Amino acid sequence: MEQNLRKTFDGSLRQLKEQMLAMFTEVETAYKMMFKALEKMDNQSAQALIDNDKTINSLENTINETAYLIILKQCPVAKDLRLILTAIKIASDLERMADYATNCGMYILKTNRIEKAYNHEILKYKNYLLDMLSTIKKAYDENDVSVAYDVCDKDNRIDSLYRQQLEDFVEVAKTMTDEKAEEASRALLVIKQLERAGDHMTNIAEHIIYLIGGKLVELN
Repeated sequence: MEQNLRKTFDGSLRQLKEQMLAMFTEVETAYKMMFKALEKMDNQSAQALIDNDKTINSLENTINETAYLIILKQCPVAKDLRLILTAIKIASDLERMADYATNCGMYILKTNRIEKAYNHEILKYKNYLLDMLSTIKKAYDENDVSVAYDVCDKDNRIDSLYRQQLEDFVEVAKTMTDEKAEEASRALLVIKQLERAGDHMTNIAEHIIYLIGGKLVELN
């Protein structure tokens, strides 16, 4: 009897992990869609990105429901409980990241013309963020602490890029004409969203490190 209960429990944990990996994949896809839309300032792709946010929200709800049902039915302890609680926290971070991608889609729809200079600056985040997404998904899938720590180093590059651009964009917003100032302000909002996406991936790295070793760390 006890063996059968454990088998059922393990099956529920595998289901939870599969749902988590599906959410990682959906968010990764959303960011690929976002950068593709930004490269061409394509309204159709931007709208598809916005519409896809419902799928990611639904995945978060499914993960939460699965996690809470496991807790109610199985009363897990120790590492099993960490796995479940960590899944809830990571899903929340992934959902916020998806919101940032959606906001960038809104930026595209509301931008009347392509401002190549700002677009070029925004696209500098592409390789950093996609690399981080791939890395953090691998860390979660393989329970790899060393890979999780790598994410922090990658986020430092995003922070450095953001600080440099922040000074430039604010200077434009303060000194240029109304139209130019508005363009700089709108672009500034976008890069802030992308910088925050990097912070959330660092949060996820912290959750993974806690999951594997029970150790609370602050990587930011």
